Amino acid sequence: MARWGSQLGLLRYLPSRLYVPNENLNSSDRRLYQRIAYRQILSQAMLNESLSVKRNAKKVDTKIDSQIPTLLLVSNGEGMGFSQEEWRHYATRFAKDQKNIELTFYDAPHYLYHYQTKEVVAKIEDFIKGTTD
Repeated sequence: MARWGSQLGLLRYLPSRLYVPNENLNSSDRRLYQRIAYRQILSQAMLNESLSVKRNAKKVDTKIDSQIPTLLLVSNGEGMGFSQEEWRHYATRFAKDQKNIELTFYDAPHYLYHYQTKEVVAKIEDFIKGTTD
């Protein structure tokens, strides 16, 4: 039923917070983002992902052998079906005792770059500067 409503374009009547338009987009890009979101928000792929996110998070290996510096930007878990504590625990457990992994926690939902754009950009730039010769 939800997919049928999506295909008919009924999602245009849902509140914009469901598709998280980035405040930094110009009006043309915002309209494009909205059209894409309306088309994809209840696609079969997105529905499948939402149904399997917890199971998939538990499949992630607890250790990687990375020689590449890795920055993990971790949201507060809002919108993921996890409590903040549980969501952040997965990231912390994954990074524990591993070299080349840096964790940064944000008090923002899953698409944290929509909410804290400048902070995310600054963190990525600092990380790149700190890990390159």
